[in-house]
Amino acid sequence: MKLQPNSRRCEEGALLPLALITCLIIGITLAAYLDLVSSQHRSVVRSEVWNSAVPVAEAGVEEALTHLHLERTNLSANGWSVTSNGVTFSNGISATGVQYYQDRTLADGGRYLVAISAEAAPTITAQAFVKAPITEQLIIRTIQVSTAGGALFARGLVAKGDIDWSGTIASDSFDSQDTTYSTNGRYDATKKKDNGSIGSVTGAFTMGGGKIYGSASIGPSGSFSLGTGGKVGDISWVDGSGTGVQSGHFNDDLNLSFPDVEAPFTSGTIPSGGWVTNTTYSTNVMPTSSLIYPLGHSGTVVTNQVTSASYPTNSPYAVVTNVTTTTTGSGKGKGKSSTTYTTNYTYTEFEYSTNVVTSTVSADYYNMILDSGDYAVLSIPNGTKMLVRGNARLYVTGTISMAGQSAIIITTTGTLNIYGNGDAKLAGNGVINTTADATRFAFWGTPNCTDIELGGNAEFTGTIYAPQAYLHAGGGGSNQYDIVGSAIVGSAKFNGHFLFHYDENLGKNGPRDAFVVTGWSEI
Repeated sequence: MKLQPNSRRCEEGALLPLALITCLIIGITLAAYLDLVSSQHRSVVRSEVWNSAVPVAEAGVEEALTHLHLERTNLSANGWSVTSNGVTFSNGISATGVQYYQDRTLADGGRYLVAISAEAAPTITAQAFVKAPITEQLIIRTIQVSTAGGALFARGLVAKGDIDWSGTIASDSFDSQDTTYSTNGRYDATKKKDNGSIGSVTGAFTMGGGKIYGSASIGPSGSFSLGTGGKVGDISWVDGSGTGVQSGHFNDDLNLSFPDVEAPFTSGTIPSGGWVTNTTYSTNVMPTSSLIYPLGHSGTVVTNQVTSASYPTNSPYAVVTNVTTTTTGSGKGKGKSSTTYTTNYTYTEFEYSTNVVTSTVSADYYNMILDSGDYAVLSIPNGTKMLVRGNARLYVTGTISMAGQSAIIITTTGTLNIYGNGDAKLAGNGVINTTADATRFAFWGTPNCTDIELGGNAEFTGTIYAPQAYLHAGGGGSNQYDIVGSAIVGSAKFNGHFLFHYDENLGKNGPRDAFVVTGWSEI
């Protein structure tokens, strides 16, 4: 039996390769599409991650700004580190000089390294690290911002609470860095300025017959009263015929924050005492004549002294410049007479000088000698003499009680920041700041410092920041140089004779407050 091929099956067999080719084409197309979609997804995710790195870096900037605001007196607090050798970032970026820095990992896996430069207007550098999709490689972006801020010490005296002025109290200003408004960096009454403003944020500001060369300020809930004869205004108003408060020199909208002070360290080197030798030199000019007056001659000798740096090489000599003959009378007797001759000699005498240098050596004993570094003591008791020769920070865990011959002496090479964790009495010889620069001495009072007394004739040149402390002084000195610098305290009372001279250099080169961003750039 002869079989005939099934035409239908042949047709189906012919269609199979076509179906396979079609499926292959569809598969390749689908795979290409899926790869395109996947690539696009990766690109979108990478773009999102790239963009998300900026907010991470800006989170570092925000933390730095908050840290500057809350810890402006102690930037090494709250886990921040400090280095004097700069901070090295990835991608060859670095921040040089003294830097305070923080390295923080976020909950979503992101991370930033941020640094604050130790400048009056700090520069903040923040670098973000975010993982890229699939590859897990790090995407790194770095931003840098410049800042500016108002001065922490922008007024002569600011108190959170009450200010009570009684007696002949006066406040004015000067500029220790401007020769027009200071003499050798010191206050000069003939060069005073009128920015010695005083303010109370929440309390009562009571003045007697004192004077403020500047402005008086209170907060919305505060009050202000001026006694008989009191004046507030510019120099022409206060020193002239003005009475009371000059227009534009009073405001009632003072609003300031007063962050607490935290000591930057709790332990440090215990300062030692000892004898310090001081040598002073004086030069005396000793004139020496080359020759004594000429001998063997009668008459008048006129000297003509000539100063010479060295012994004259030519020999001194006498010169007869004028010879006069006079007849003083006739002789008695027949045909006799006598004549007397008077000769005037002018003698040129050379003179040279020698410098005799005399050295005077003295030694003084100091209970504490501070060079550059961090120091800690339990207290500063009465009778303490402290010498500050370097850039020193001192943490006092207890009280400061200075009276009698007590003194803190800051040399021309010294800078001192005291962190007081107890009450302080700065009397005796007070703080002898030989630099006359208020930025070279600062007292920072922690919340445990509630009372600061400035006593007697003790001069004070520096700054005080103790927002829980009651600053008070009575009597005052007999000179014109009582308190130079600025103070921010809880409350204040002065009576008697006190002069408060605000150094405007503190506003330019002193600690800053309320930093804001003035420039933003990606580097």
